[in-house]
Amino acid sequence: MILFGFDKSKFWFKFTSQNVGIMENKESHPFDKLSKPAQRALANARIKTLEQLSRLSEAEFMGLHGIGKNALQSLKIAMAENGLSFIQKS
Repeated sequence: MILFGFDKSKFWFKFTSQNVGIMENKESHPFDKLSKPAQRALANARIKTLEQLSRLSEAEFMGLHGIGKNALQSLKIAMAENGLSFIQKS
């Protein structure tokens, strides 16, 4: 399949193969759904998995620059779906 497009006075085309179907079916990572600032905050904290995230408390997570309540809510849901949660600090 060949895709054609036009973007800001540039004409482009892309050759694709049957591998595209495999790439489209690839399961996305929960962090991919977050805003770019939230993704950068996790990257800067070297957090790459939900398991690593579960080692933080909610307060520690919210203390990361770039993290907001939408990221918190999205990740709490993703963590719950995987049997994880933020640690409880006393």
